[in-house]
Amino acid sequence: MIRRFCGLVLLGLILAPRPLQAAELPLPGDTELQALRALDLDGAFAAVATGIRFEAYPGILRGPRGAVLAHGGNAADQALLLADILRGRGYRVRFVRGQLDGGNLDTLIRGMYPPDFPNLKLAKDYLPYDPGADTALRALVADHVWLEVDQGDGTWLPLDPSFPRAKPGEAYATPMARPDDLPEDMHQRIRLTLHEETAGGETRELGRLEGRAAVLGLTPLSLAILGVPQLKAPEPEKKKGGGAGSLFGGAMSGGGQQLEPAAGPQEPAKTVGIMYRRMLQREDETVDLTPSLVLDEEAGSAIRREWLEIAIEAPGRDPHIVVRDLYVDDAPAVDGAAPAPYRRYSLAVMTGPVDDDAVRDYARRLGTQIDLDASKARIDAIGDSTDSKAASEVVAVDGEIGPLAGHLAGLAFAAESDALARRIGHNNGVAFAQATPRIVIVSVEGGSATSYRVALDLRLDEVEAWSYPGYATRAAEHFQSARGIQNTMLEGHFLERILGVRQTANTADLIAGVEGGQGAMLVFGLGQEGRLDRIEGLSPYARRLIEQSLGKGREVIIPPRPVQLAGRARLGWWEREPGTGRVVGVMDDGLHQAMTSYSVDTKEIGLNDETGFVIGAIVGATSTQFMIAGLMLEYGELTDQLIAKVEASLEGLKCLSCPKAEASASAGVSYGDSCFSVGVKIEAGVSVSAGSFCEQYVAGMTCASSMILQGLKGESGGPSVSVSAGVEAKAGC
Repeated sequence: MIRRFCGLVLLGLILAPRPLQAAELPLPGDTELQALRALDLDGAFAAVATGIRFEAYPGILRGPRGAVLAHGGNAADQALLLADILRGRGYRVRFVRGQLDGGNLDTLIRGMYPPDFPNLKLAKDYLPYDPGADTALRALVADHVWLEVDQGDGTWLPLDPSFPRAKPGEAYATPMARPDDLPEDMHQRIRLTLHEETAGGETRELGRLEGRAAVLGLTPLSLAILGVPQLKAPEPEKKKGGGAGSLFGGAMSGGGQQLEPAAGPQEPAKTVGIMYRRMLQREDETVDLTPSLVLDEEAGSAIRREWLEIAIEAPGRDPHIVVRDLYVDDAPAVDGAAPAPYRRYSLAVMTGPVDDDAVRDYARRLGTQIDLDASKARIDAIGDSTDSKAASEVVAVDGEIGPLAGHLAGLAFAAESDALARRIGHNNGVAFAQATPRIVIVSVEGGSATSYRVALDLRLDEVEAWSYPGYATRAAEHFQSARGIQNTMLEGHFLERILGVRQTANTADLIAGVEGGQGAMLVFGLGQEGRLDRIEGLSPYARRLIEQSLGKGREVIIPPRPVQLAGRARLGWWEREPGTGRVVGVMDDGLHQAMTSYSVDTKEIGLNDETGFVIGAIVGATSTQFMIAGLMLEYGELTDQLIAKVEASLEGLKCLSCPKAEASASAGVSYGDSCFSVGVKIEAGVSVSAGSFCEQYVAGMTCASSMILQGLKGESGGPSVSVSAGVEAKAGC
């Protein structure tokens, strides 16, 4: 167990093999940004215009470093990057805010897309996407920002790097204001707030950290909590000094109030409670949060719930609130026990996509700042010891390098996710942009040297997607599905790799192991809270989570009983929001991943045709991922033969899942047919569009699995997944 924990703590050793020295810590994107700062005016303009693609999202999100790392940004972030470079070279610049309209607005929207589109096999009847008619997109892009540079003779030269084939001296929007700096209300902001509820019913805020997303993003953020036992001697004589000790190097026992023993034999001091000390770290800045004193003789002082609230504020939009429970007294595997004595939550906040090369460069530069070799030697010296001294040493080492290791883990996960998303997006005719910060939480929780729980929680990961002009409107929605399901599968495999374990607990793995298959799943909707008793082994905490979702009008799709996963019985479920179509995977401990987005109409609560399509899509995607992962061990790499084998296996799986659908489906139903025409009134027109739940289930499987395979192939043409008919289907099974 101790070495599994060290696998996460020493992730930096894998990425940064060189010894570390004390100096100012680097940040992701530093190398690329420094290179740009060496350019002259013409070189800087060309680098931003050609190297930072235009993306649509509200306000200032990334700033100069984030735009460089993402290789993209909206007009405001592109202008900020160019201003940063030019001001560093001594130029006087000012910003210009204005409105785009007409042909220039159309041109900038077209610049979101690549010059060449893939040649996809689309359905016979589908609704083509027209960016010119998308009023929300046009309003987002019309609010424009660019630069002007002082030429020294009283004139100002316009610089607008957002436009395709832009040139210095050209302006494309009507100017409305010319500020020296962009106003604060244009910035997206992040607020982290820690809350606590006691058994006595008291709720209080323990502290907060807030700032611009462009500033907090890409910097290591860490919340550490240490429970220090409070001791009492039989004849206390108070002595000055003491305290809880260091959060990052202190022991797992002792501390608290120190006492002067009386002369002669004494009874050992006894524990009367625990003091929970908390710290928020950002780079080299430490913020002490309010501590909690839990006394054994005061039942009301016990912690009932502890949670972190993450608020994202973007111009023109309602605040986006995300909550992560850190401890709940009736959550599974807790059963009334106190919070773990040691907990660390490393938050990787990314304001845009990252790539693997940038992550490795960042890790190499960290290799000159912190002595990970010394940390590795200390971990090796601990070995498999289980005493409190070993636990204290683990805490001390994690305090020194844990925040950076967790930050690197989050960045590495995001890099893999983004690489997959780029392939899936383009090969399926979809452009997308990360419009709000992505937040990955890597947590380490434990109370001894051999008992630690490590989790990677994709707490917030949303993109906005737009189909290519003329392509099926629903392609963007199904891209969200493919990307989300990829991330859930990736989350599990990523942790398995860095920790060296055989299986992790995530929603996709759990649902794949449901006894009786997907047909055994239960579906609940608004007003059906009373039916939750049908679920075996549902904990009070998990029930509250489901009731909260149902109260918001969501549907919940859940197995009827727990599934053995990663060594114990677990429950997990999908949540589906009929209004927006968003589907989220949730585990019974509250950890979840953003999964899929569908825009479908709900005719009724229960196993209706649309629900069949959604469940089929989830099963198709997860089955595809499992097959690919298994065959990679055989083939060693992603080959045409491997993909062909997956396609053949999926045909058999669909046949076994729903043989009746084979008889009613026409031969040769393709990815485009199943995704864009099946089950949608405005796009209906193929033979299985008005079918049963079972037929929709197969259609969803076809759509999701084909989209993922198409993305992995890297081809312009999509795979055609055939559906046999009649007796041939039975033979195929």
